[in-house]
Amino acid sequence: MCNLLKEWGGLTLIQKDNVAFLLTRLGFYNTVLQYVQPGTEEQIRSYAEEARLTWKYANALTKVDSKQLPAAELILLRIAENTKKGTHTRMIALINMIVHYARVKGDKKHIQHWCEVADEEFKYLHPENDPSDRFFASMYYRAISFLPYINGNREETTRLLDLAEHWAKQIPTDQAPFKHMYNENLHPLLETRAREAIWLGDMDMALERTKQFVKHDPYDPKTHYRLGDLNKRINKIEDAVVNYKTSAQLGTPYNSAAWFMVGECYEQLDEPYLALDAYLMSTEINPTALSIYRIQYLSQRLNKSYLLKWSLEQS
Repeated sequence: MCNLLKEWGGLTLIQKDNVAFLLTRLGFYNTVLQYVQPGTEEQIRSYAEEARLTWKYANALTKVDSKQLPAAELILLRIAENTKKGTHTRMIALINMIVHYARVKGDKKHIQHWCEVADEEFKYLHPENDPSDRFFASMYYRAISFLPYINGNREETTRLLDLAEHWAKQIPTDQAPFKHMYNENLHPLLETRAREAIWLGDMDMALERTKQFVKHDPYDPKTHYRLGDLNKRINKIEDAVVNYKTSAQLGTPYNSAAWFMVGECYEQLDEPYLALDAYLMSTEINPTALSIYRIQYLSQRLNKSYLLKWSLEQS
């Protein structure tokens, strides 16, 4: 990776796109901003890799600084308006617009607009014949399910997510490129389906789907963190402790938050000493006002004056 970054100027667009993809997946957003430059309208029209690199730049921009959201939105709009019709790159661009307006802005008018544009683009896909198109069909259905979800239409939301899952599971896994597509797509889909079950109020289904999420990607700390959240919600506190600890041990970016949640769980179990240890672990990784506050509270409760003094100095 380091050697590729040293040679960045000499890499092909495909190589740059692959490197930026991995940097994004690893959370090195500042590095993406350092090396990637957003493409011009002409570059985006001419090269699919330029469009994908530009999207990764916009994504990194919002991850590093939420105040850059308006700038990122303009970049996403540039991509959506300049990618060629009938291409996978354009479908991804339209999906990104739907997700942006759904998750970030909750803007029904714009969600409706981009769903309608994506509906027209979907006509170019042939998932029944092309394995690659199954990947994009699954993403398309998952994205447009945001509209009925926001409108409170449970039946339509479930119908679209069923279609997303259908095409996701039709992607062949006996060849490396398709297996990668299968794994990449199923991860967020399983997470979405677990959230859908919670939204529907079916906690048994939510637990089953979240466990499938963990099984699919057991080395991602987020999967264990999500299972911890659900177990905590349904009052399986001991199980939640195990989930959060696993998440913390798997590392960034959830380790600090996971240790904090371990502390919350131990407080619910009336284990103040263990809770204090967990909050200290969280603070050691990433001090926050809330973790410091809990340390202050427990230090007073347990008569640990030296910790109380230290925590007051940090606040």
